[in-house]
Formats: sequence, structure tokens, C-alpha cells
Amino acid sequence: MKIENYLFSAKASGLKKNGQLDLALIFSDIPLRVSAVFTKNKIKAAPVTLSKKNSKNIIRALIVNSGNANACTGTDGIKDAKKVMSLASEALNIKEDNILICSTGVIGERLDTSKIENSFPELVRTMSEDGAEEVARAIMTTDTFPKVVVKNITINNKNYHILGMAKGSGMIMPNMATMLAFIMTDLPLSKNLGDNLFKECVKYSFNAITVDGDTSTNDTAFFLYPDADIYFGNNEPARRSGKNNNNNSSNKHVNATNLANNNIADNNNVDEDYKYVRNPLHLADYDNGAFKGILEKDINYDIIKYSVEDVCFSLAKMIAEDGEGATKSVTVEVINAYSELSAKKIAFSVANSPLVKTAIAGEDLNWGRIMMAIGKTDARIKPNYVDIYINNFKIVENSKSLGFIGTENEKKIMSQKEINIKIDLKCGPSFFKVLTCDFTNEYININASYRS
Repeated sequence: MKIENYLFSAKASGLKKNGQLDLALIFSDIPLRVSAVFTKNKIKAAPVTLSKKNSKNIIRALIVNSGNANACTGTDGIKDAKKVMSLASEALNIKEDNILICSTGVIGERLDTSKIENSFPELVRTMSEDGAEEVARAIMTTDTFPKVVVKNITINNKNYHILGMAKGSGMIMPNMATMLAFIMTDLPLSKNLGDNLFKECVKYSFNAITVDGDTSTNDTAFFLYPDADIYFGNNEPARRSGKNNNNNSSNKHVNATNLANNNIADNNNVDEDYKYVRNPLHLADYDNGAFKGILEKDINYDIIKYSVEDVCFSLAKMIAEDGEGATKSVTVEVINAYSELSAKKIAFSVANSPLVKTAIAGEDLNWGRIMMAIGKTDARIKPNYVDIYINNFKIVENSKSLGFIGTENEKKIMSQKEINIKIDLKCGPSFFKVLTCDFTNEYININASYRS
């Protein structure tokens, strides 16, 4: 599980009481751009505030901790987050402006930066190409498994990679769906195209899942990629102009133990004029008229967009399936609506209904609860023309029961691990699909003891 130019590391710093991995670092050999989407919750955690500011800059590193959300901690929270960014800046010899930071865990408690400080030397020393899955484990809170997706694509006869990881299990609801998600690629892409692409991908993936209807203070999704505009805007890769240039390293990647003395990681010349250049070891890959990244919407753009969307959707599906205490994966699909907004409102109303979700957990085909959730929205519908299908069995036609499902078929339908609810409104051309899960007693147990 490798991706060119990216290094990974994860450690147990003691932030989690169970001693599991809780501190992670993603570092890039080369400067990157980031397209980002953040929580719409008006109460934002300190890391969200700082990362949102830095997301306009060139990015070299992402530092993440679990076990503490550093949210609702006031000016102390900002101070603590900046302390962590300062540790990363010094250890990696890069500017704080070129660092992203995320936290996840308990809200309202101060982040113990001393534990992170004690762990940072080892975190940097052990960076490697092979540590992505450990990073995915380190960002988990109530997740039951690490969520990682890898996809390979070929453009202009060259192989590229997309690596995505996410965490999320509870407090899941747009905008955005409660989670951290990091998608990265080694394919150069124009920043403007990257922003447009990722916004669309998030709309139909991370912003189309719900577990419990709650939107977190810490939601963050990053899409990291080499910036084709910076490297190749003038059809020539820029040349390094920094002092102490070291082009003689035999190692393809930065030697983490020598970062402080190695100018490949020296970011002193990175500012608004973007004079920082690509690692000299990789310049040859882009000389002699070779492919120089995606600079406009074309067939290559469509390939990368489809691929990133596929990674995002796969991760979103994992989050929904891993909902706290969930036993069933549920899809709510609304078709033939007056508008996409109407379809979305109805899909989320059904997906968030505790009555619908508990009926699914109890394997009770109580379609009246679905009708209730449809009708309580302000979406425009034809009340007497609604059809409902569950796992392709037509249960309701024109808002009335077909009446012949039978006990045996009901058990066969509702005992499935994947439940698909399709609602045909028969009043327009639009549709929307939401991923969710059932509600069980275990959801209560998990959240009743989350801080203990």
C-alpha cells in the first residue's frame, strides 16, 4: 500500500486510555495542494480553524491525533493545536503554514501536547512508504476497523495511485458527514480542477451518509495532490533555487532521520510566489514532453474524477456500515422526485428516522414509518402516488399496501444484512441516495460510556 512521494507514521502517545495508536503523520517529499471540505457546524474545533486557514497554502505534512477532539477549548485549544504544528514544523524543517492538523475524540477536554511532544521524534524517525494502514488505525475512535481504499489508474501510459483513508462511526450526518477523510494521489492536478472535482465527489459520498443525524465539530476531508499549475504552468518544471541544494541523495525519499539537515525538506523558499520546486530526483519523469498533469477538463479529468469519487464512495459506505452498534447496512434511494433537493430531504428524513432505523434492527417491515418520514418533510410530493420497494420487493403502490407480502417473505427481506429502501415519488426526474445503518441497543451502550 504505497503511493509515490508520501510517507506515513503512527504511534501510541497515550492520548487514548486503552494504549492504542493515537498519533499519525503523513509527510510528502514534494509540495502538494489540498482541496478541503470542513464541517458546517457553527462550533468548530481548533484544528478545523487552523487547517481551513492553511488549506490555501502549499502543503507538506498532515498531523492527526485521536482520543481528544480539541473542540470547545477556547483560546487554549488554538494554542495547543499551534504547539503541535510547531513540533511538526521543527521536526520536519517546514513552515507551520504548510501543515494541516486534525483531531478527533472527546469534546471539551484540553489536548495534552506533552504526550505528543514526547512521541514526535519517534514518529518522524519511523516514517515509511508502508505505514498508511497504521495511520488509518491511529485516527480511529469508536470505529471497529480501519477504513482504507487504494485505486490504481493509468493515464498517458503512466501508472498513478489514489489512496484514501477515513474514520467515522458515530455522530455521522452532513454537512459534512462526521468523519475525517484523507484522499491522496501522485497525479499532478490543477488546483482549480481539484477543488471542483472534490466538491462533487464529497456531495455524493461523504455528504450522503448518516448514522444518527449529528454533525461533528471536527469534520474534515482533504484531497491532496501535486499541483500541475505550480510545476508545469509554463511547460517547464521550476528549478530549485534554495540554498544548500542537495541533488546527490541516493535515496528516492527523504531520510527522516536527517530532515533537519536535508534541504529537500527545506521550505524556507515556499511563499506566495510558489518558487519551491519539485524534488530534483523526480524532475526527469516530466522532462522531454512527458505528461505534465491535468490542467483542463478532458478525458483524463473524467478518469481521475470517477476514480476519486469511487474511493470516496467506498469509504463513505464503510463508515455507514461501521455505524456504532450497527448490524445492517441500509441504502435509502429516492427516485423520480421533483428536484434533487426534494429527493435529498426525503432520503435523509427516512435515513435519520429512529423509528425506521429501529424497525430495521428488529427486522420489522413497518412500512408506515417510512411513509411517515416521507410526509413530514417540506418536500413537494404527490401524497397518493408513492411506491416503496424494500430489497426489490414492492411493498407499497400508490401509497397503499399491496397486502400480500406474507410472514415468510417479510422475514426473508428484513433478515438481510443489506437493506435497500427505494422510494418512487413518480412526480419528476430527480433522485438522491443516502447510506445509513440501523439503530441497536449497542449504539446506546457505546455512547452512554464514551468518556469512560
